[in-house]
Amino acid sequence: RSKGKNPFYSITLPKATLRLRQGMGRLLRTKDDYGTIFILDPRLLTKRYGSTILANLRNEIPIIKGDISDCILDMVKFFESRN
Repeated sequence: RSKGKNPFYSITLPKATLRLRQGMGRLLRTKDDYGTIFILDPRLLTKRYGSTILANLRNEIPIIKGDISDCILDMVKFFESRN
């Protein structure tokens, strides 16, 4: 704070985003790996920092926002298409 920066945005948010990306990396280790990740925290859609986190993930995965039942149906279709 003494340098005029908000510690949440300069320290906590980058660390949280990095940890999320690392967790995703544990699911998808090789080009042949596939999977789905559900992030059910509504703050990603309702808080200003949520868009920052999502923007840092967009290059790596498609992001689908919606009702949980629709997301589950999309997940089932995704896995069925892989078999």
